[in-house]
Amino acid sequence: MNENAAEDIRDLTGPEAFPLLEADWTPWFVGAGVGLAVVALALALFWLLWWALRPRPVRLRQQALRRLEGLRAEAPGMEANQFATQLLRVLREYYHGRYGDSLLFETGPEFSRRGALEPMEGERKARLERLFERCDHVQFGGGALPLERRPVFLEEALDILRDEPPDLEPRV
Repeated sequence: MNENAAEDIRDLTGPEAFPLLEADWTPWFVGAGVGLAVVALALALFWLLWWALRPRPVRLRQQALRRLEGLRAEAPGMEANQFATQLLRVLREYYHGRYGDSLLFETGPEFSRRGALEPMEGERKARLERLFERCDHVQFGGGALPLERRPVFLEEALDILRDEPPDLEPRV
């Protein structure tokens, strides 16, 4: 081999510009980057608005309290047995959701005998059972419930629900 052969490399050419670098590609990448940033910003804004405006889950007790307050306005135009039925329906639907026991169509004594409210404390349970008995008397026994006594029934139901501990309450 010749010593000059290592220095004489004829098949290598000088540096040439890379064809992609000569093309005008920079504005496309900048435009695509700005476009992606705008889309990402729009999606983030949409998500924040959705999060802020989404319907919040309503607690069972809040829903029952609202329904009882609505019953207060409807009470003067209702028959006594309709009022008692609606009052019991609100309470029974609340306790059905709270304890998972279906007690919507039972009378007070049936409800108490079955032990549907075993998890309840003694005084709250006794107050609820008394209210159920009085409403059952109006609903099934033909008992009278004058208009001036209806707010007493409603207040008792509202007090019973307000005394419920909120920590175990599931969301609707």
